Amino acid sequence: MRFARLFPWLVAAFAVVWGLQRQPDPQAAVEWSQRTFVRLAQQVYPAVVNIDVLQEVPVFPFFADESPVMVQKGVGSGFIIDGDGLIATNHHVVRGKSELTVLFSDGRRLKGVVRASDGVTDVALVKVKGNGFPVLRLADSDRIQPGDWVMAVGSPLGLRKTVTAGIISATGREFSEAERMNYLQTDAAINPGNSGGPLIDLDGEVVGMNTFIAQGAQGIGFAIPSNMVRHIVSQLKTMGVVERPWLGVKVAKLTPDLARRLRGTPGRGVVVFEVVTQSPVAR
Repeated sequence: MRFARLFPWLVAAFAVVWGLQRQPDPQAAVEWSQRTFVRLAQQVYPAVVNIDVLQEVPVFPFFADESPVMVQKGVGSGFIIDGDGLIATNHHVVRGKSELTVLFSDGRRLKGVVRASDGVTDVALVKVKGNGFPVLRLADSDRIQPGDWVMAVGSPLGLRKTVTAGIISATGREFSEAERMNYLQTDAAINPGNSGGPLIDLDGEVVGMNTFIAQGAQGIGFAIPSNMVRHIVSQLKTMGVVERPWLGVKVAKLTPDLARRLRGTPGRGVVVFEVVTQSPVAR
């Protein structure tokens, strides 16, 4: 009977001891994270590039035809997606630039040429001569969830080979109905010059293209999901442009007041107020 009374206490004591043994070691967790990010940085460095850009702009924009010009210098980032020297970056990094210099992690400098660009999605392709370049793979961004660890690599403010780490704060961020773009939100530090650089997961694959930050805020950066990058890159490589379906109509939101005037149902549908000449609908 005494053993029967002691048995529950023995079980409880064993459970406590087992639980203490199973608790994670904070120091081991720190060492794991350090090793992981060091390994990732060394793995992706060779395929991440710095893009120096030069552009001639008029000193007096309102008199562009007669104005003297000045040379503006900018900087961005990119990552190699094809061993033949094809680099993905942001459209706004290379838009209207007259000269591109691509700087690699080993110190090489090569002249870059914009192969194709899409301003709507802010994705562009830059080509350099050569072959056998290391590449980064595009991951499936649909599998990314808030809380996933990520690493941003690029050249913020021209500081090459800069690495920052953080998590995915949110997915599917939209900023306007007209834009129809979803972004990944991250708290990994992103600064001017990071644009076009990769957002890397713990497998060393690209989950997003770092694009912009929220003005006046810290720890709020946004990246184009890798699945969108893959889709746009495929069209830019094969056709040089991105084809988008269109109807050829201009519409307005059906407000409650407008719905009453048109005897419609508020919140249901839109109002077509113009048909574009020679558009698919007009035909």
